[in-house]
Order: sequence, then structure tokens, then C-alpha cells
Amino acid sequence: MDIVETLVRQHNCLVLSRPFCRRGPGDVLLPMYDTQLSSRFKIKTVDSQTGRSCLCEGGGPVKINDCSLNAVIWREGCISIYSLPSCSDVISFDFSGCVMALFCLDGTWFSAHIHMGGAWDCTLEWINFVQRVWSRITAYGMFRPNVALLAEACSQCNPCMSSQNAVQAYLSIPKLWGIITTTGQFVSLCVRPLDNSFQRVEVLSVEELRLGFDISHYASLLEPFLSREKAKSQWERFWKSHTGQLRFDAFRQPKSKCSLI
Repeated sequence: MDIVETLVRQHNCLVLSRPFCRRGPGDVLLPMYDTQLSSRFKIKTVDSQTGRSCLCEGGGPVKINDCSLNAVIWREGCISIYSLPSCSDVISFDFSGCVMALFCLDGTWFSAHIHMGGAWDCTLEWINFVQRVWSRITAYGMFRPNVALLAEACSQCNPCMSSQNAVQAYLSIPKLWGIITTTGQFVSLCVRPLDNSFQRVEVLSVEELRLGFDISHYASLLEPFLSREKAKSQWERFWKSHTGQLRFDAFRQPKSKCSLI
């Protein structure tokens, strides 16, 4: 089975080959792979005074049940990029409005998780990067996992947001993940952790969108914009103009339950 079929048919329990996050010192939650500032690509903010670098590298292989993927890791206020050993299905975690990309640059495939929102929004930084390497990109796809799925799951599951235990509070909250396959499936995946192993989850919803890897399809999103607000507005219209196919919804399945940990 491919990854989408696995998500739908084995929705009761997905098992990751390694935890999707881990406990750090003081019970701080950290992603499964570390990220570090990149020295290969130079992406800086438009703030010439700070010159803050916002590109990191981090990721690695992971299996979900019998499906092999590569993960690219989110880092707040950054663009995370992972160089793939070859063109492969990719996954990223903890979406709440960020954007995911898969592209081929100079013959090498990369995946990316682009932070959007807040003081360190990276929309313009990503556009500037793509503009510089546009002629060297032979395939390009990007999408924003559907946050509406996450909102519905939270309303159905009543997560324990007020828990004094940060780990238990995190485990009670549904998660929105994104997957891009080599066949052009852009998948929004909403899950709920089954226990505190950070490896076992149940699927709450799966939505599939097909956008393709023709960079010209995304040209309107990658133009040099005069302002961050104008760029974000253009991106928002693009996402709203594309509707995905709901492949699975636990809340509309018979005998489906969603309870707190």
C-alpha cells in the first residue's frame, strides 16, 4: 500500500519508527530530529540591521507502519530544509498555518517547512530564495495543510488545554501533519496521540489535494512582492481556491470515538 492507502486503511493505529517529538531537559518538547543553521544556503531577513539567518537544515528518514518517508522538521521563525537522498515521499509535523514544499534544485531533491505567521514570518524570505534559484529548479510543489481539519478535531476532542503537565496537555491536542508524495499527492493528516510514546497515533482525518510539480503553477505566489502583507494575502487566496478531497473522517465513521488520554 502507498502512504495514503495506509493512512485510510490503518487509521486505528499508525506506528512511527521513531518518536515524532521527544522530551528535552526540563520536559521541554523537541522535534525528532535536530535542526541547525544552514551554511549551504544564505537566506536572511529583510532587516539589514540584524541580518538574521532564517534557514535551517534538519530531517531524516522515518517509517509509518510499512511506508518509508523522509521528514523535514519545523523550527519556529525559520525555513527548515532537508536534502533528500533521492526523490521520496516527505512528511512534516505540527502545522497550524505553515507551508510545506518539495522541489528539485540542481538535480537534488529537497523538502522544506516554511514558518508563517507571527513576528518571524518567512514568506518573503522564501520568495526571495526561490527567485534567486528559479532557473535551476526543475520541479516544484508546495501546499498548506488544511487547518480547518485541525479546528474540527479540536472541537470534537475537547483537548485539555489547561493541564499543568505540559507533556500531557500536548498529547491531548490533535496534530496536523503534512505529506507530499512523489506522485503529486498533497495530504493534510490530522492525528491524535494514543499514548505518551510519541510514536503511536490514530487518524482523525485525511484530505488529499493534487497540485502537481510544475513551478509555473505557483508563479503567482513566488513573484517579488513589495510587502509581506501583500504576499500573504496572495498566498491565502491561492490556498482557498483549491479544494481537497476528504479521504477519511473519523467523526463521520460509525462507532468512531475520540477520547482524552
